[in-house]
Amino acid sequence: MKICIGHGTDGEILEDLEKAKACNFCTKFMGFGLHWISGRCKKDGKELFCLDYSEEAKKCEDFDCIPKLLRS
Repeated sequence: MKICIGHGTDGEILEDLEKAKACNFCTKFMGFGLHWISGRCKKDGKELFCLDYSEEAKKCEDFDCIPKLLRS
């Protein structure tokens, strides 16, 4: 499974879901500030800073990727 992590001159930038997993790609995440520099997990209320998104998501047992980002 791949995830779209952005767009470049050649189209979508895809990465393996397990490598790119980050809180800001989860349906349970609510971002704040410019470019979601910080946010909160809707499930447990934990406040997060953007540098923590990847580490937290990889530990999370309830990660639910935003469906429109997934590619087969």
